[in-house]
Amino acid sequence: METCRSKEPADQLIDHIDSYLKDKDNQYAIALEGDWGSGKTRFIEGKLNEYLEKGEYNLVRVSMFGIATADDLYERIVMALVHLSDKGMKAQAAAKTIGGALNGISRALIKRTGLSVNLAVGIQSVACLMLKKKHFLVFDDVERRSKHSDDLALFGTMNDLVERLGLKVMLVSNAWEGSDVQSMREFDRDVREKLIWKVYPFKPCPSALAKEILMGDCRPSEDLDMHSAILAGVEASGCVNARAMIRAHELIRRICSLEVLQNTGIALQNRFYALRDAVHFALLTSMGNAPSMPQNGKPEEWLSPEALEYDRRVSLYEQYSDFSVIGKAFDPSGDVDIEDLEQGFKTYIWKRYPSNRDTLEVREIAKSMRCA
Repeated sequence: METCRSKEPADQLIDHIDSYLKDKDNQYAIALEGDWGSGKTRFIEGKLNEYLEKGEYNLVRVSMFGIATADDLYERIVMALVHLSDKGMKAQAAAKTIGGALNGISRALIKRTGLSVNLAVGIQSVACLMLKKKHFLVFDDVERRSKHSDDLALFGTMNDLVERLGLKVMLVSNAWEGSDVQSMREFDRDVREKLIWKVYPFKPCPSALAKEILMGDCRPSEDLDMHSAILAGVEASGCVNARAMIRAHELIRRICSLEVLQNTGIALQNRFYALRDAVHFALLTSMGNAPSMPQNGKPEEWLSPEALEYDRRVSLYEQYSDFSVIGKAFDPSGDVDIEDLEQGFKTYIWKRYPSNRDTLEVREIAKSMRCA
């Protein structure tokens, strides 16, 4: 398991962003790219926002989901600024009136900005009046803007915010890898030439992600290191997807509360392995990769990599089938209570890890003697 002994990737990324914010001599934007579900938005609204609150910048996150025009973008910016400046009832009232303000501005917002009630002002002007150098604009979900969006106007607006207003801007999107690069919109490629100077990859540390999402409310045990068992399960699943961990969190929490895990009459090693397997299977199922029986027959060359992979998949499927309560817990039509989990866990241990403590101790002694 990747333990991230040095500074965690999230902290390293914050250092890069901090250096960008402190660069007062150059005007450019940066980009953050990561796999779908890897926790980019969670990082922005959590760690990054907490860090910025200690300094001179205020985070203004704007989702570009469904945006088609520059006016749409300015309206989202204004909405975000209103909510940032006042989280009380005034902000809610102002936000309500701004919804359709593309050609004009409501009396409530004019009052907030100090403008004359008789002054008709466009949403672009309002945004520019409200934006300050202390605002760090983060445009999230860039790849999810409207398929028919005016890209030239949208990215031209961003360039104007950077060059004319001197604002700090970061674009956030899913990572483009392999063949996906060919499917990028032409403007996505071209905009990097001028607007974006640096692109930072978002690759969360699996162990840090697991500690943040899965371990907060684990029931303590007298002898079982549940955190290590959970990390071993995360490693086995290869999961670095924050959304998958969030979906599996409640089930893993319930499993960690089972009485069977507190039963010191069952060998510690067996309880550890069973919990590891439960986390492994829960994450695989949550990611949509629940083990299944290979469709093709076993390759004739029994020691070939293909044959070994076939055996591995068959073994994993059989093991997963012995822990069927995991799959049922994710089935929308399934009804799994704590008693079902308790019995399913006990059955799995009895079948997969039947050795008692004395047997395991004898094995360890025999192993030591062979080594001697």
